[in-house]
Amino acid sequence: MSLLYLPEWLKKANETFKQLGNNIKKLYEILNNKVDKEAGKGLSEQNFTKQEKDKLKSLSNKYLGTYASFEALCAAYPETETNAQKWNPSKEGGFYADVDEGKGKKVSRYIWDTNDFTWTKQAGTSTALTASQIKEMYESNANTNAFTDKEKQTVNTVEKDIESLKNVKIGTRNLLYVGKSEKEKLFGYINSDGSVMNGEYDIYTDLILVEDYKKLTVKVWEKPLTGYASLAFYDKDEKFIKKVDFKGNTYTESTVDIPADTFYLRISTPRPLTKKGKYKVEFGDKATDYTAAPEDFVLDTEIEDPLKIYQEELLKK
Repeated sequence: MSLLYLPEWLKKANETFKQLGNNIKKLYEILNNKVDKEAGKGLSEQNFTKQEKDKLKSLSNKYLGTYASFEALCAAYPETETNAQKWNPSKEGGFYADVDEGKGKKVSRYIWDTNDFTWTKQAGTSTALTASQIKEMYESNANTNAFTDKEKQTVNTVEKDIESLKNVKIGTRNLLYVGKSEKEKLFGYINSDGSVMNGEYDIYTDLILVEDYKKLTVKVWEKPLTGYASLAFYDKDEKFIKKVDFKGNTYTESTVDIPADTFYLRISTPRPLTKKGKYKVEFGDKATDYTAAPEDFVLDTEIEDPLKIYQEELLKK
């Protein structure tokens, strides 16, 4: 990303965070209206009993929907024993469906006759609840403590927003701090078992916290005379998980999946002062323009926030 577009990028990032904040605020409002569980009770003193739940489940399984005509119902669930065998091989009873022929027409309920294998129109006025009515009544009862479909959609939106932010890169941060490694004499390379082997021609980093990131992008801007870059992944106990080498002999750009259970990572590359080479390692799956690591801007100061200084330097360019 060119530095000329950085203000615009930061503006868009700010809008994304603002939208996320609004969604989280909505979620908190929903959660604040919930009914807390009381000790010795379920959700309330008016919970469904197991018998009532079984009955409700049975009703919802036996309701076959609403159809525009009796013919449409028969087309979906045919009459006669031979045809019924296809959709009701166990000859189970209790099935029912509604026929609504449109505006101005009353809904008719049909019951399946398991003896004659026909649909029988229910006589009189039915007081039975449809599946949609049961769902509406259940969600409108404060004691059920259930999310409505709209509330579920809001929660899912917030979850997706949080997931999309996991790979946002503030200031296109380079994880490889060359200057810091040189200053602290972190000379060596990562061995096949994840340990660091001393060597004057390579540099390595301390363990870097991974947090929730899923991917890493490594871009070689200038190939070293000899050697190559390596990444190593470790769990929360600093136990080695995996090593990845980048041995290409030309300008390359690679995206790496971070292994499960990774808590830390370490980077090693040839020393630019002895073997040249120029790398950028960053979280996410999109390579950006080269920038030095924030730590390299404050090597000779006592400032505790290198990222702030780094971003200020970017804005000056």
